[in-house]
Amino acid sequence: MASVAFVAWALGRNPSLQVICASYGQDLAYKLAQDTRSIMQSDWYRRVFGHVLEGSRPAEADFKTNAGGGRFATSVGGVLTGCGGDLIIIDDPLKPDGAMSDAERKSANDWFDHTVISRRNDKNTGAIVIIMQRLHQDDLVGHVLEQGGWDTLVLPAIADICARRVRRHRPARACSEVQPRASRITRLGEEMERAVLCSASSLLARDRADPDIQSGCATPNPAAEARTGGAKQ
Repeated sequence: MASVAFVAWALGRNPSLQVICASYGQDLAYKLAQDTRSIMQSDWYRRVFGHVLEGSRPAEADFKTNAGGGRFATSVGGVLTGCGGDLIIIDDPLKPDGAMSDAERKSANDWFDHTVISRRNDKNTGAIVIIMQRLHQDDLVGHVLEQGGWDTLVLPAIADICARRVRRHRPARACSEVQPRASRITRLGEEMERAVLCSASSLLARDRADPDIQSGCATPNPAAEARTGGAKQ
């Protein structure tokens, strides 16, 4: 989702944004780039953001926008010489079986330390996002957390409202401290769900000219909209 939908949304909002996306293999990196390009070429995307991509047949791995931004795809360990990004997304830097290899873990960590970290266009505002399932104590996430200064979003495989939290990397807080925020998130989710359902019902009513479908649906409240963002270094 972050390498595809989020990038398409971010480039629609700010076509001058330069994004670098990396995954463990070139094939996966190209597949995610192709999916992003397909979204940005779709009619429904263009109705919202306009014609963002440069040219009628944009490249797959390194496509540009008409405002100087774009998305560059590479694999972990790939060359980034001459490339810079306002946003760098590393999505699945290791395959599960590769995480058991000391050499592969070291290769990914060294590539991050010696290549990726210097590729931000602006060291103060540039963001690096790492998305992965934890596979080893010394995988890339474990490696960067040891250095400190990272915001973490932890999504457990088994959803536990006490375990789900967004926090600065530090010792975990007690469950009682997390509950108020979790309650607010739950209420916001319920409001957003109601707004989406009512909007969908309104569209169906308009298409079918059936006034009964609209009964009980209030006008969506703009205040219920939420903004989301990625983790920043």
